[in-house]
Amino acid sequence: MAGLRHPDRDLRRTRFRSPVAHALARRAHRLAVSGHRRRGRIAGRGCDPGRGSVGHRENIPVVGREWSCDTFAPGAAVRQTRRDAAMSEGAVADRVTQLRETARERIKDAAERANDHPKVRIAARAGLVANGIIHILIGCIAIGIAWGASGQADQSGALTAVGSTPVGSVLLWAASASFIGLAVLQGSEAARVYSIHRKLVLLRRWTNVAKSLGYTGIAMVTALYALGSRHNGSEVSQTLSADLLNTPGGVFALVAVGVLVGTVGGTLIFRGLSRNFREELEPLSGTRSHVVVSLGLLGHTAKGVALVISGVLFLCAAAFADPDAARGVDGALRVVAFLPLGGALLVVVASGFVAYGFYLFARARFLRKGPLVVVTRKDRRRAQRGEALDI
Repeated sequence: MAGLRHPDRDLRRTRFRSPVAHALARRAHRLAVSGHRRRGRIAGRGCDPGRGSVGHRENIPVVGREWSCDTFAPGAAVRQTRRDAAMSEGAVADRVTQLRETARERIKDAAERANDHPKVRIAARAGLVANGIIHILIGCIAIGIAWGASGQADQSGALTAVGSTPVGSVLLWAASASFIGLAVLQGSEAARVYSIHRKLVLLRRWTNVAKSLGYTGIAMVTALYALGSRHNGSEVSQTLSADLLNTPGGVFALVAVGVLVGTVGGTLIFRGLSRNFREELEPLSGTRSHVVVSLGLLGHTAKGVALVISGVLFLCAAAFADPDAARGVDGALRVVAFLPLGGALLVVVASGFVAYGFYLFARARFLRKGPLVVVTRKDRRRAQRGEALDI
């Protein structure tokens, strides 16, 4: 192959619009050269691409077209690969788009299969029941605090109470596994959200992913308690606040934590008052619907109030540089107890936690199956007027 320069020497001087096109050009040139060498050696012919022989043509298919020996004059192969790369760049972009769509469809199909899988749904129902038991225990502990008893009215206190029973370790391991199933179900729900509003679909999908991560975290914490670890929720919040306040710029992170917790609480309040939680359930009617909706309304609102107060405590810790002010749900409920008529208010909020636990039982029983079609009030009014909604 005397006289044929290395492809990189000429291809380096050519600007391609993408690295993929450049790689295709180099690959095409090398395939053509190696194919010419192999075929010329087998046929025993003396086609010299360096001299540009035209006495014999050896057609070599490369990148969708025919190349002949006389095209291998110095620079001819490089010019041809440039043309082929330009012709194939659009095809490469189309192929990349096609692969992306195929991957998206496969992920969506896998999520739908996981969402419909009986074992996943059974584990998710068990996770809802476990979560309901935790909230009922938190409410009972808070009612005891209102009556003068001691205890830790948060998730750590509830898990400690479960772990102190003779079969507590087994129950905690079972709860941890069920929370994993609930996380899988919640994450797969992201692939089953439909709406005519693209932004609303993205918001709901990210919300489902965040809930899935939250349940995964609860599963890990429950597993730690099953292994014998015991942590006080308020002490953890105070330690986190102290570490952030001692870190340069950590006060902004603490403010972000407070805003995040308060936002979650405000979302729960809105979700309860607007009764949007009904989309998590099968269609209900009659007395059954009134009971479940009442439990969801009181439960979402009470838990949201506790989280809003907890978020305010984190903001106070950041504002006054006092890590002791940062507390979790237990600290928020104790703040309620110090208000005027605090004992009665604490009983009301604690009853809301109990109601939320029973709502989770109802959700486990009437868990929705199938895609979620999200509509706004404006969409409902349009549907009542008989207008079509293209979802």
